[in-house]
Amino acid sequence: MRLPSRAKWAINAVDRLGIALLAFLAYVPTMLSSPGKMPADTKAYLYLDPGRLTADSPWTFDPRQFAGWVPHQQITYLWPSGPWYWFWDTLGMPDWVAHRLWLGTVLLAGGLGVRWVAKVLGLGPAGALGAALVYQLSPYVLPYVSRTSLMLLPWAGVGWIVGLTIRAATRSSWRHVGILALVIATVGSPNATALAMIAPAPVLWLLHAAWSRLITWRRAALTTAKIAVLSLGVSLWWIAMLAVQGRHGAEVLSYSESLEAVSSASTSSEVLRGLGYWLFYLRDAYAATTTAAYDYMASVRVIGAGYLLLALCLVGLVFIRWQHRRFAVWCFAAGALLAIGVHRLDDPAPITDALINDTESGLALALRSSTRALPMATLGLALGAGALVTAVRPRRSWVRMAVPVALVVVAVVNMPSLWRRDYVDPALTRDQDPPAAWDQAVDALDAMPPGYRVFQLPGQEFGAFRWGYTVDPPLPGLTERPLVTRDLLPLGSPPAMDLLFALDDRFQDATIEPQAIAPVSRLLGADTIWVTNDAAFDRFRTPRPEVMTDLYRKTPDGLGEPVVYGDPFVNEPDVTMTDERSVSDELIGTAVPPVMLVPVDEPVPVVRTKLETVLVSGSGDGVVDAAAAGILDGTELIRYSADLGDRLRPAIRNASEIIVTDSNRDRARRWNSSQDSVGFTESGGPATDLLRVESADSRLPVFASSDPTNQTVATQQGPVTAIASAYGEPFAFRPEDRAAMAIDGDPKTAWRVSDRFATIGERIVLTTTQGIDHVTLLQPRFSERQRHITAIDLLVADRPPQRVELGPESLTGTGQRIEFEPSAGATGVEITVAATQTPTQVSGPRLAAVGFAEIDVGLGPTTEVVRPPTEVLDLLPAVRDRTPVSLVFTRLRHDPTDRFRADPEQGLERSFSLGEGREMGVDVTVRLDPRATDEVLGEVLGVDGPVATDRLAGVPGAAAWAVADGEPDTAWISPFAYPGEHVLDIPLGDGRVPRRFTITQPRTGDFSTITSLLITAGERQWTVDVPEP
Repeated sequence: MRLPSRAKWAINAVDRLGIALLAFLAYVPTMLSSPGKMPADTKAYLYLDPGRLTADSPWTFDPRQFAGWVPHQQITYLWPSGPWYWFWDTLGMPDWVAHRLWLGTVLLAGGLGVRWVAKVLGLGPAGALGAALVYQLSPYVLPYVSRTSLMLLPWAGVGWIVGLTIRAATRSSWRHVGILALVIATVGSPNATALAMIAPAPVLWLLHAAWSRLITWRRAALTTAKIAVLSLGVSLWWIAMLAVQGRHGAEVLSYSESLEAVSSASTSSEVLRGLGYWLFYLRDAYAATTTAAYDYMASVRVIGAGYLLLALCLVGLVFIRWQHRRFAVWCFAAGALLAIGVHRLDDPAPITDALINDTESGLALALRSSTRALPMATLGLALGAGALVTAVRPRRSWVRMAVPVALVVVAVVNMPSLWRRDYVDPALTRDQDPPAAWDQAVDALDAMPPGYRVFQLPGQEFGAFRWGYTVDPPLPGLTERPLVTRDLLPLGSPPAMDLLFALDDRFQDATIEPQAIAPVSRLLGADTIWVTNDAAFDRFRTPRPEVMTDLYRKTPDGLGEPVVYGDPFVNEPDVTMTDERSVSDELIGTAVPPVMLVPVDEPVPVVRTKLETVLVSGSGDGVVDAAAAGILDGTELIRYSADLGDRLRPAIRNASEIIVTDSNRDRARRWNSSQDSVGFTESGGPATDLLRVESADSRLPVFASSDPTNQTVATQQGPVTAIASAYGEPFAFRPEDRAAMAIDGDPKTAWRVSDRFATIGERIVLTTTQGIDHVTLLQPRFSERQRHITAIDLLVADRPPQRVELGPESLTGTGQRIEFEPSAGATGVEITVAATQTPTQVSGPRLAAVGFAEIDVGLGPTTEVVRPPTEVLDLLPAVRDRTPVSLVFTRLRHDPTDRFRADPEQGLERSFSLGEGREMGVDVTVRLDPRATDEVLGEVLGVDGPVATDRLAGVPGAAAWAVADGEPDTAWISPFAYPGEHVLDIPLGDGRVPRRFTITQPRTGDFSTITSLLITAGERQWTVDVPEP
């Protein structure tokens, strides 16, 4: 049937108007969003040097980063993103304009694809436009546009893929099959999972068409085979690289987010409105991971618009009959099922449970971002909206137009980033070009002799600077010199990453011994250290630039004088950081140069020959400790004994030196932060020393074997052993809170668990060597002021559990004694947290960790002893007398000014055997404990004067004697805690109480003001009001 010319003109006008509207909504909001600013999108090198990144993409090994690595998904920059940015860069287009054009093009491609497939499926022009608008304006894109816009390519391609599948199945030509294959080659390379999640869409149409007899089953099968063959053929270029990376590269999926974390947000209520991606919901003190998320969680208008839009789409799916409704419903159902199915992880959908039965398997980790199936569900909803618009056929034309207009209004209200001009996330932006100081320092690097690396130290988990957020470290896009530095994940070879992180962890924990820097730099082939003083250190709590500047200006052994670039400035945090260091360290707030280059004396090139072989029993931590002890200078050939297996005996005979360390510890490791990333030392072997598997535990496979003989392990020596379900907090490791701390006889240590999280059900299990008739429970110090345990379930041996209420006696003294019928022989005791109480609504204490400082069964304390690797120690009798043997043991410490942490090891307890006939000298490094009491510090330092019950954590200069030293620049400073809890004891020489005294409070700094004092002298007390200083 031929349409009248007027009708054709009207349809064409609607088509032109629709395309113009889609283009307007794609390009105008993105161009108006943060003009001149670049987001931290995909890869910084796409903008800094797109030509080089594109040229590097086909290579399976990259020596420029991570001390050499097999790139992860770098092949995707070969097409289409690399050529795109190279083209605009060649034309001289500003990077931010090229990015906005890219983003607008991706959005428009998604909208036009759905518009086209809607028309192919029989919807009218207005309906097709409505479907396109719903799809293009989906909030699904928001977590990706400023972070990983390449991941939107499958989203942009789903409409075209389905439409071309329809054409291929209904026409005999190979033309549409070929075009479809090219589309898949274009959109599939960024992420195989994202492509797999939308792959059911064309299959569902083929099933629907065959079921409806639009095509034959034979035709459906033949079309599937043709598409599969061509699509596989044009995708081999990135599939081959993916296979190489999977076989020889880092285990990226294991190191990154756990399935439990990723699946936590994919609830049905979120997925149905196009959300549910876990990065959409996180935030920290600095910013939200996706700034646009706030409206979708707090704005009634936006939330209402989202559910209204969902309701309109569902009305079209459920109540409007049209030929392809089944396909739209199937798309929606399949996409929603895949996206929601993994939530909750402990009770997933049956089909998801079958796919991810093992949550640590490669398939489970690959499919963890299940919300990438949302484009398929959104396509189904969009087609429902289009069907609704098409079905509305009132006599009055303005009513017919009102429906799509209303749909546009609701979709726009549901996308505040359109009209707020913040499509580009302000928390993820940077200046288009790096500062001049960086350019000058890069020029200096490029002028240096080749063959060496530059070492950025300390590193950052992400690139965050005062001039913006880059995610990736910028240097690989600015200089030809290879860079080695810490990143969020250990993407290089495990031994190199182990050594790198071992050194950088000392910076992050404020326990660095400067003499270790130069030897490790030489081992990593670095001749220059890049010090980034314009880092946004507050964003990831990395070391303060003032402290790092002072460290390098003191020229540690093996390092030269720093060369500074840029004008000094005060690096002020964007987020207020009032902590122990800021109120006590006079360095804080001083001006620092933006960049410093520190030369390494007598550097060793990347490609080198070695004359001396040193055999190290341990891992990278041991190498750092040996370097700090002056045993290694970085010019040696290091061989790890755990790597050698049957070659160990000859290696021992040929070694010029042997070093045994207490490293290669059997302990958990997580990769979500630069701090609090290692767990407690366990008992050895592949099993974990927890009752519940820690999903974030991803240990670096430095060695092929986890044999306890080549590990440093901890054993509990005594009448009782303990193991717990968890310790510390769920998203960080605090080894000082491990279970063994509850049975060590020291009430100052404790097993603590569930800091800021739910506590009910957490448990600790004790095993005794003989029968017992009671257990005494003492909760940690200050528990009465914060959340604490009020009831437990006690299980002794195989008896029925009993509920026990814990009273005030469990909070003080020696604790609460619980008696029961005596047991015979070795006995198991299980204590489960059953109820807690919170005496305050202050957020910190209200959600504090709970646990036990002491669990006493009357048999005495248990001592935790650390045993270094034994495979070399057992062979020491065969070592030649002239071969030097060193044992390097290091007590695990932590930043003393971090009030939330304590040293993982209170003392140096080591157990080892040297055999007979070997004499060794002892060299001990003794440090002043910054957290020692005023009495102990006064005795050690020979200082008499006032003492206090407590003071600022880790700052000896804030001790009580400062109140009486006559120096106005010194002060006793109380810890960060509740006011009114700190006692200052001032001795009176003649015993007489003075009639008056003067107090002077600090006038600068972030101090609370003292307003009242309680003075006690003998049996007399006075309360004195203190005026404002």
